[in-house]
Amino acid sequence: LVDGEVVETVSSMQSREGVAKETRVVDFPGHQRLRGGLEAALDRATGVVFLLDASALSNQAKAAAELLFALMTREQPVEVLVLCNKKDIQGAKTPARVKLTLATEIETLRKTAGTIASTGDDDEAAAPKGALATDGKFFNFDQHAPAKITFLPFSANADDLTPVSEFLAGCA
Repeated sequence: LVDGEVVETVSSMQSREGVAKETRVVDFPGHQRLRGGLEAALDRATGVVFLLDASALSNQAKAAAELLFALMTREQPVEVLVLCNKKDIQGAKTPARVKLTLATEIETLRKTAGTIASTGDDDEAAAPKGALATDGKFFNFDQHAPAKITFLPFSANADDLTPVSEFLAGCA
């Protein structure tokens, strides 16, 4: 977005900032060791673009769900665009499959957090808040997420960034 074109990338261990069409963009790596710095970036965020490797969902589902759960239980939840990347690779999961898999993982996290909070074992537990309290129903992004979460198929190698630009423009 910042460079105005798709560029070759590698996994990085540091964030990168820039401006794209008058919107401040922060590219933040998803590695667990870097999550401490994520809070500061999220405090200024009006939207989050979450890039997920749809060809390796089974390896990433739990970590991705944990991050989405943390985003949804923040005091100020923001809209999220989940890009199900690598749609062009055989075996990549569809956005519907990604959504269902992550909802299943979030349901487990939601129940676990609720159990910990109700037993008083952990004062810092992220108990289900607001819309994450599902009144006994299975977690559903469309019904229970406190802010809009959109899932789209994507290929960083083949697709243009129009959906991302439109999403960010809508969040500004």
